[in-house]
Amino acid sequence: MYSNAEEKVGTKVCGRTFEDVAMAASWLSFTRDPLDRLLCANALAGGGDLLTKDEILLKRFPNAVY
Repeated sequence: MYSNAEEKVGTKVCGRTFEDVAMAASWLSFTRDPLDRLLCANALAGGGDLLTKDEILLKRFPNAVY
């Protein structure tokens, strides 16, 4: 299932645990949307950027890029 996406566009399955991501999410307070918090927390836990078109995330999350 995952290998097809890896072959086509170079994506990989995140190796972080849900616990690590949830811990990072607990520090985020700019949004009450739990999915937005988890997406941002995953980027934080991995030390990377979040690729998004969401205007709120682009304005409020420093690691968000378009």
